[in-house]
Amino acid sequence: EGDDYLNILRSEFRINNSIFNNVNADAFDSDFSKGEIENTAFRNIGNDGIDASGSEIDIKYVSMDSILDKGVSAGENSILSLRNMNIFNSNIAIASKDRSKVEMRDIELIENNIGITAFEKKSEFGPSSIEGQLVQMKNINIPYLIEKNSFCRINDNVIESNEKNLKELLYIKTDNIQQ
Repeated sequence: EGDDYLNILRSEFRINNSIFNNVNADAFDSDFSKGEIENTAFRNIGNDGIDASGSEIDIKYVSMDSILDKGVSAGENSILSLRNMNIFNSNIAIASKDRSKVEMRDIELIENNIGITAFEKKSEFGPSSIEGQLVQMKNINIPYLIEKNSFCRINDNVIESNEKNLKELLYIKTDNIQQ
């Protein structure tokens, strides 16, 4: 049993009309790659749905349900574009960390523990950002966790930083954040 169901490394990719279902680890992990994920569903995932490190990914028409850790995780200077997505029943719906940038439009987050978070996990990278339009949240325990120096603007509203060291807080609040 590995860390990821599908891991793309230093490659270009296109995933279309696919289903990731009943995966014990990360469903999709992109390391230093560039690609697209479209018309795809992620259901019953034991860790992250989409985990990106140093990658550039366009994600559209994607549905996620029952993600044990993060629906979408952008790390290590990734650039992600999210369009027409819904994320249900995840621990953290969308996370941007370590100088990553997440830009999103037409996003629906429902029944998640944490909606959106932006922070620095590794000091060699720095703070991160998330910007979104037409973002709807319903029944989210903690809508935003934004670390000082990271940036978040949702539906034309800047979300003020509400934590100084979010990495430590997330490890305390959630049992599933991986090193």
